[in-house]
Amino acid sequence: MDIRDAGDPAECARAYCEFGADELGLLDITATVEGRATMPDVVKRVAEVTTVPLTVGGGISNVKSAELVLGG
Repeated sequence: MDIRDAGDPAECARAYCEFGADELGLLDITATVEGRATMPDVVKRVAEVTTVPLTVGGGISNVKSAELVLGG
């Protein structure tokens, strides 16, 4: 894979919101391939600065992993 680091996800989310995004999608593209859960700490930091609806995907394969991402 040719993956590029686009910077801190929370700072990127804040910038997108400030520039008028009406929705954000956070996708951990390597979580499923690597057999791991989406990073809940990253999701939490992004959710804290996001002022629009946020969708999260990648590495969420059951109710338990969804609850972890939702902070439960």
